[in-house]
Amino acid sequence: MSAIARFTLILPGLLILLGGTTEVVRGDSARNRFYKAYYLEQADADWGAAAKLYEKVVDDSSADRDLRSRAEARLAACREEIASSDFAKLMPPEAWAYVEIKRPGDQLVKLLDKLGLLAKADQVLAEGERRVAISPTLVKEALGIRGAAVAITGFDMRNQIPHGVLVFHPGDLEIIRALLETGLPIGGEVVEPIGGFPTYNIEGQAFVTLTSKLVIASAHRSQIKGVIDRLNGTKTRSMATNPALAEVIKERDDALLLFFVNAKAMMPMIKPMIAAGAMASREMAMAQTLLDIDSFNSLAGRLGVSDDGLFLDLGLRLDEGHRNLVFNFFRTPAINPETLKSVPSGVAAVLVGALNDAASRYSSNPAGSTDRPPVVTALDFGREIFANITSFAVFALPPDGSPRTEGGPPIPDVGAVMTVNDPAKSEALWIQMLGMAAFASGAPVNEAPSDTIDGTLVRSYQFPDGVTIYFATSDNDVLIGSSKAAIVGSIQAKKKGRSILTDDAFEASLERLTPDSTKALLIHAGRCTAIAKHFMSERELAEAAPAFAMLSDTSASIIEDHSGELFRTSAMVTGIPDVGDFVAKMITSEVRKDQGRKHLAHAKKAGKWDEALEAINSQLREQPGNLELVKAKFDVLATGKKDRDAALAFADSVYDKVKDNATVLNNLAWSLLTEKKFGDTYSELAMKLSKQCNELTDYGNWMFVDTLALAKFKTGNAEEAVKFQKKAIELCGDCWGLSDMKKTVARFESACEE
Repeated sequence: MSAIARFTLILPGLLILLGGTTEVVRGDSARNRFYKAYYLEQADADWGAAAKLYEKVVDDSSADRDLRSRAEARLAACREEIASSDFAKLMPPEAWAYVEIKRPGDQLVKLLDKLGLLAKADQVLAEGERRVAISPTLVKEALGIRGAAVAITGFDMRNQIPHGVLVFHPGDLEIIRALLETGLPIGGEVVEPIGGFPTYNIEGQAFVTLTSKLVIASAHRSQIKGVIDRLNGTKTRSMATNPALAEVIKERDDALLLFFVNAKAMMPMIKPMIAAGAMASREMAMAQTLLDIDSFNSLAGRLGVSDDGLFLDLGLRLDEGHRNLVFNFFRTPAINPETLKSVPSGVAAVLVGALNDAASRYSSNPAGSTDRPPVVTALDFGREIFANITSFAVFALPPDGSPRTEGGPPIPDVGAVMTVNDPAKSEALWIQMLGMAAFASGAPVNEAPSDTIDGTLVRSYQFPDGVTIYFATSDNDVLIGSSKAAIVGSIQAKKKGRSILTDDAFEASLERLTPDSTKALLIHAGRCTAIAKHFMSERELAEAAPAFAMLSDTSASIIEDHSGELFRTSAMVTGIPDVGDFVAKMITSEVRKDQGRKHLAHAKKAGKWDEALEAINSQLREQPGNLELVKAKFDVLATGKKDRDAALAFADSVYDKVKDNATVLNNLAWSLLTEKKFGDTYSELAMKLSKQCNELTDYGNWMFVDTLALAKFKTGNAEEAVKFQKKAIELCGDCWGLSDMKKTVARFESACEE
């Protein structure tokens, strides 16, 4: 609410305190009702309750004319607020497309709060502390519009532009309405009012009408008239009554953006174009048959910030009984909920899908005999995929700290669950396949070692390089794991109720699963980082540590629903990282860097090299891996103090920290070889750096080999320089540095001939 609105809200109370008339203080007076209604309207946005009180004031014959007139105007404004709370109710039902933006300020405030960037009323900063704390009032004052909506109702083929109607609600941003009320009479021509509201013609291109609360614009007066008729209730048919949009509106929730494309309304224009294309192209005719164009009903989507996190939904709807072969071809059965019961709680990531309906049962032993194991035939490999497996899940667990097989690779704890119709046949089939795979890989031909976990027999298959695959069956589930931890987790998930269905981190995502959900991918960023740490160097871990800490509670999901008529993909991010502390540290670091640069520049200019060195050392203590500071210190030692021994000693200490980073090694070497201030004093050091860089990359990067060629030349080995320069040219191909390298190799060859 603006300062002006707040003042007008307080003003009636001040009048009472200053000795208003006795009519003002009577509890049931018209004036008192007016003030109560005004408070409800402006402070609480309770337009329904305010409207009822304004109606009483308007109907009160004892109230003075001015008060009743004001109440009538406020009543109209409240009714507009109520009617415009859903923009879809104001739009024409035959619209081709519809886009709505709702309360962007509120959405941004909610997002900033989750990111830890919103100022809190009780937040007190320590002396000298820097922090990004955005005032929610600032956001709402800048983005306090109630919303806007656009409906496209047709297409002007002559001018190649769409036409429709725009509705805009400025909300509490009175400045916007004030600018419009000031600018429209200047820039537009006043024309006949529409629905009793002032209307302007803008350069003969569009009409703009200002109601009590709304701004309505269209190239056609009839479109504006239709919106006003729906606003005052004289028309009831609207986009909101469109059956295809009804479901989308019902699920709108806190959506910032809602869009809808009405394929049925567009068909009269699209079909002739498609028919013409089909006559000219066989491929277009085939596509028309496969896609069953007439069956397309609508496309809808929404984007926003809810209490759970960020969400995005996209849905394509077709007519019931359609014959869209492409739609049906990509459709898969729904996920069997039983599969999720064997996915352990605490997983880092899981992919769930389905291959067959649970009802598509087949029996490997139709006679019901159980006195002999099932016979596996070649056809069973196909049956397993196309008939037996109903639903599957592949998951990864974060490390539990248990020891790994000595000498084995750092394989993550990955497991797979397959819910099947015939577990006996699956067990026989998978045992045979795993045994054959182990034999084919060169593993010893031994019977698979077995163990019993919670009453379930677990077999293990040894593969080369310390890889072991574990296998078990439990009820109708086939379980396969890359580690014992994965197979144990899967067994206990079902038997002890420790499945993903009890995992709080995925609760919001799992609630979005429906009977039509066919695929789901759930990822917990924090748990994934625990896996990633085993594949990262110490330097990489140190650099990623701040990001890992922020992502500790962040999870993301993508769920696909595919029913007979609807294909929908929905994505969600929950546990949005709190970046407030990280951003504050970045700001503080940048400020200190800037101060350090100024101090260093001043010391260099004055020739105070010891002071410059101390300034750099001070910054390096806070940022030990900062390459810019490392180069600056080497520069001071080498070219400022001209202390070659100290410069080389410092370079040796840095080398141990960067010897695994090829790019850093190459950049340092190139600087030493090409910057005039170093001359040829540090060519041997450049050689050491460049050689290590190329060994790391197996001499496969032309830029790194080019640096090595120059290092060879500057250290007096022209023949080796030619050899490596030619290799760089070969690796380069047609790269941007080819011309310069050809000139360089000619210079090196000339040196060899001298």
